[in-house]
Amino acid sequence: MKKRFRQYIIAIVILLINVLAYIQYTGNINKRLETQTEVHLKALIDETTECINIKLEERIKTYTAVATLIGNLEDADMDKISKALKNQADSAGYTDFDLIDKNGNGLKGKGDLKYAEDENFKKALEGKVSIAISEDSFGSVKGVNYFVPVTKGEVVKGVFKVYSTLEQFTELVDIADLGEYGNVFVVMQDGTLISRGYGLDEVDNIKLLLHNDKSATKLVKSMQSRKSGYISYDSGEAKKYIFYGRTDYNKWYMVSMISAQSVEATNEDIKTDATVFFFEVAMLTVILMLFLIRMVFSESKGNQMNRQRYHIVTKYSDSIIIDYNCEKDKMYCNENWKKVLGFEPDKTELRADIARYIVDEDKERYNEIIEVLRKEKEFVKFQAGIKNDKGEVVKFIFKLTAIKTKRGKMQKVVGIIEPSTFSM
Repeated sequence: MKKRFRQYIIAIVILLINVLAYIQYTGNINKRLETQTEVHLKALIDETTECINIKLEERIKTYTAVATLIGNLEDADMDKISKALKNQADSAGYTDFDLIDKNGNGLKGKGDLKYAEDENFKKALEGKVSIAISEDSFGSVKGVNYFVPVTKGEVVKGVFKVYSTLEQFTELVDIADLGEYGNVFVVMQDGTLISRGYGLDEVDNIKLLLHNDKSATKLVKSMQSRKSGYISYDSGEAKKYIFYGRTDYNKWYMVSMISAQSVEATNEDIKTDATVFFFEVAMLTVILMLFLIRMVFSESKGNQMNRQRYHIVTKYSDSIIIDYNCEKDKMYCNENWKKVLGFEPDKTELRADIARYIVDEDKERYNEIIEVLRKEKEFVKFQAGIKNDKGEVVKFIFKLTAIKTKRGKMQKVVGIIEPSTFSM
């Protein structure tokens, strides 16, 4: 019985462990997918932002080298310098240029523009390279200006200003293999586009590309409060991720859109694992349930057979068979007690006077043997007398077995009482 009970417990524990493991696994699967997508997108953000930073840095280094060369020319002829700069304009990625003296005066051939109050010119005079958007009369972005200090040694002699159109700037920062529209966008914090992408000449704000005011507002707010991140856009097969990262220049941001399917393609392995794990747990659960049902059925059938055998034995035996429950203080006894002794024994509340059926001369010895059975032995055999209903003493052989716990506590006493005509 104890072995069966342990088997029940083990089977149930295994079943619960597998069910809890499946619940835990399925509970974490979405988190794992989100984490994987987040890691992949973060890698894209870092890689793309760094790529744009490198492209801009390389362009600035080119213009800085030109400015340094101009600064170190002795008695330079401005006409010749201007002609040389104009000749290399297309290859160097700019359309127009200007050379500004320390007082803020540009070249005469460039319209005699005055830059003294321009903040970017002032930064360049301090030895810093500055990049800024160029706007038309309507306030729309038309290009990008670079202000590079012209130096000789450690001394700033003037400023080299370079102007790139939006098309030239877009070509510079283009990363065609990542972008949804053929390139990665560079935008200001309010969503104003600086690089436009192919076929988007008339589009001046990233909001116009999203066709969703809620997503556009969320993107702009995110850029105004975070250095990098992403938002999801649309749903189903049309779902996309819009990711952004702040560049090293002017708080301009890199923004790009990528299909969710291309980002989440690697999630198929996890989904497959989840499906396989589900079927494994399901099959194991079915097997354990069948095992439990078989055990219960087998136990029930076994108990039924044991009870039938027990009743057959007690019914056709000439011996008195007893089964005393120490905890409940109740006793079962077959019909032979009454047949032999002529009366029914008291089957309840026996603990106080169970020895009352024993004749006086055998009581002391009976109590000692029962005490030995309780404390030391598991089986005893002895002779004692019991008076029948006529007051006559009938001698019996007692064969008693104690059923005890692992700690030695007696739970039951089962035994056979036979007339002493049987040999000891």
